[in-house]
Amino acid sequence: MEHMENRNDTFYFIAYVNNRKAVTVIDLAYVVDYERRDWDIVNEETFEDRDEAIFYARRLAEKYGLEYQLFESRYDESLNEYLVLTPDELGPYSKKR
Repeated sequence: MEHMENRNDTFYFIAYVNNRKAVTVIDLAYVVDYERRDWDIVNEETFEDRDEAIFYARRLAEKYGLEYQLFESRYDESLNEYLVLTPDELGPYSKKR
C-alpha cells in the first residue's frame, strides 16, 4: 500500500504473535478495518495514537509475562519502533570513540 499522507487514516490495535507468546501493535487503515479479523487480537480496544498503543502493549506484555515485539508500520517505516542498545548491551561489537 502506498505511503499514507494523513496518519488519521489509520488506527492501532494489539495482537498476539508467536503462538501467543508475545504481543505487538498493528496499524491498519480504516478502509480495510475488516482485515483486523486476520490477526489474533488481544481485545477490541482501538487506539488513535501510536505511542499510546505501544505503551499499552508493553504494559500488557509485562503484566502477563509475554514478550513485546517492536512495532513495524505496514504503511510508513518512519513510524517503526527501533531497539536502541547501550554500549554495554552491544558488548564486543561496541567501538568506543
